[in-house]
Amino acid sequence: MKKFIYLCLVISVGFSFYSCSNKSPKNEEADVDPYYNSSMKRTAEDSATIVQLATQYLDLLKENKLEEAVNMLHDVDSVDVKPLNEERINALMTNLKRFPVLSYTIDELRLFSDDNTELRFTYEFMPKPEGAENFPNTMKGLLGFFRLGETWYITVPEDKVDPEINDMENSKY
Repeated sequence: MKKFIYLCLVISVGFSFYSCSNKSPKNEEADVDPYYNSSMKRTAEDSATIVQLATQYLDLLKENKLEEAVNMLHDVDSVDVKPLNEERINALMTNLKRFPVLSYTIDELRLFSDDNTELRFTYEFMPKPEGAENFPNTMKGLLGFFRLGETWYITVPEDKVDPEINDMENSKY
């Protein structure tokens, strides 16, 4: 009987060692953000410049200086900076008049690359009615930033401003 118990103990210990030694190492590769460009040099100065530009833009909106704010926005490609075309300006002005910025908070700055940097913010577009705690009165916003040379420019991606949505005369709603 002792030999049987001893044999079972040896076999179970042997299986334990065998099962632990055959485990393959876990692949612990970190997830890579596909937008992140590791060759871009990011400095505190870049972050400060972007936040300063965004604050200036949002302050102009808060002061209802819409034309000045829209004039800060650009269309940028890899070699050229252009002012927004008239159609995009009109679409933006319509949106900004419909949803004015009463107050704002900057939520997040994401520096992916020189041509793909985002600043996300939340803004209040109407006062919350008294006693209405759950009444939604804020929206999220996104500004794009593009660096050409050493200068940062504010951009608004074309897909974020749809002129058809802003055509009030032909609206279905």
